[in-house]
Amino acid sequence: PNLYNDIKYNFKGKPFSAEISKRSYYEYIVARGGEGLIIKDKKGKYYHKRGREYTKLKKFLTRECVIMGFNPPTKEYKGKDPISWEYYKNGEPISKFYAMGWVGNMRFGIVVTNEEINTWEKVNKRKAIVEVIDGLQVLEIGECAGYNEEVRQMFTSALSEFIGKVVEIKGQEIMKNTGAFRHPRYLRLREDKSADMCTWYNHINC
Repeated sequence: PNLYNDIKYNFKGKPFSAEISKRSYYEYIVARGGEGLIIKDKKGKYYHKRGREYTKLKKFLTRECVIMGFNPPTKEYKGKDPISWEYYKNGEPISKFYAMGWVGNMRFGIVVTNEEINTWEKVNKRKAIVEVIDGLQVLEIGECAGYNEEVRQMFTSALSEFIGKVVEIKGQEIMKNTGAFRHPRYLRLREDKSADMCTWYNHINC
């Protein structure tokens, strides 16, 4: 919308030039198939690596999905300083989530019909993971994290109560043949939505 307005109201028939807003340039890059921009302060230094002077602006979209469950937490500690780390088991450093008994990644899916399941399996040539939740057939399309420790503890405290609840997932794009997100992240619970609204059709076509 910003690119459209820049062209319509600012140029008034003049040749396209670089004199557009940052938002409009971002929209132009995304419309051409790019992921987004990397921006920096005009006075910031150039580095041949990621630094604090650079900020990524990437495209994303959101969809409502159904919680299907949670994976176990990762046991392995992946930090850089195991000496000062406080969580150990049998002399080996372990992740805080594993030590505290918190859930790992969330499994999520969308509601599908038998016809959509058959089409999915035909296109992907593998068995669809489908579970019946509250009378609805839910196709698993991915897993994600992205929630803070407070939310992770909330999910852990009442696992069964969250199965079938609706969450908003954020990602860069959706694969049309599988429905999977690219780089999915948990955004928030959607208590105002019901699971039967999270259909394959809406997921792919919205």
